[in-house]
Amino acid sequence: MERAEVECYSGYRYGERPRAFTWQGRARRVRAVTREWRTPQGLSFQVVTDEGEEYLLCYWEEADLWSVKELGRKGSP
Repeated sequence: MERAEVECYSGYRYGERPRAFTWQGRARRVRAVTREWRTPQGLSFQVVTDEGEEYLLCYWEEADLWSVKELGRKGSP
């Protein structure tokens, strides 16, 4: 996984819902969060961008950083 800058909605806690992120010098808007869960390290979100690309965004609470992993295109094998 690589580091990313993430813009997120923060209601009662930080990083409640990612809205957009910048990765590899390109900004991407989050169209939908398809899955979210908590690990001992922090929060994880599987998201789909406006372009139909799927990513895994993880917030590492202790390090206070976000990482991203590209999962492919929504609906592709």
